[in-house]
Amino acid sequence: MVRLFSAGFSLSILQDLFRVEYVTGIAQQDSESLNCGVFVAVYAEYLSEGLGIPSSGIDAQYHHMRYATLLCKYGSVKAEKGYFSENDDPPRPRSSFTQKEKICALHIE
Repeated sequence: MVRLFSAGFSLSILQDLFRVEYVTGIAQQDSESLNCGVFVAVYAEYLSEGLGIPSSGIDAQYHHMRYATLLCKYGSVKAEKGYFSENDDPPRPRSSFTQKEKICALHIE
């Protein structure tokens, strides 16, 4: 439901603006963390690449460093080539993304 308010005027619109699908058992950010930017970026990347969302935890620190590195590299290349706005950038090839491998250890006594 959407409610619009303006100087003594109120309007409620009862309609589905978009379909919502509830999914359980997917990775979520820690409950004490209010910074969801990395998670939004990771989910968008997984979905745009056609990958399934992992059910195990998303390593937010790893992805944060990865995105920071990509952004820094992009800025360096842009500065080296003398670009000063987005309009001057040539189209770039789409990069492929592979999920980092998790190493697990099991100790049995």
